[in-house]
Amino acid sequence: MLRDQEEEGTEECGILVADEWFPIVKMEWVEGLNLRAFVEEILVTSQNEAQRLHQLCQSWELLAFDLNKARLGHLDLHHNNVLWIPGTLEGAYELKLIDYDGMWTPT
Repeated sequence: MLRDQEEEGTEECGILVADEWFPIVKMEWVEGLNLRAFVEEILVTSQNEAQRLHQLCQSWELLAFDLNKARLGHLDLHHNNVLWIPGTLEGAYELKLIDYDGMWTPT
């Protein structure tokens, strides 16, 4: 059984296993193309594939820089855990990591 902190009238939250509550991290759902689907879309449909692949490489470089700067490790990077999503500016896109269950940070 899963129970959210936002549920009214509940003291426990997390996941119930063998009558004991364990904490969980519940992440928001993110819509986007996984990395493989995005690259396939570029190669199949794009008139300016070199420009879009360059933009993807720049986004990847920025993501890697940000992880390194924050001293974080995802530990499960693969095409299904990296999404290409609309950015905050019109026509802009960015990479978003999902599935943090193997995340590493120094103590």
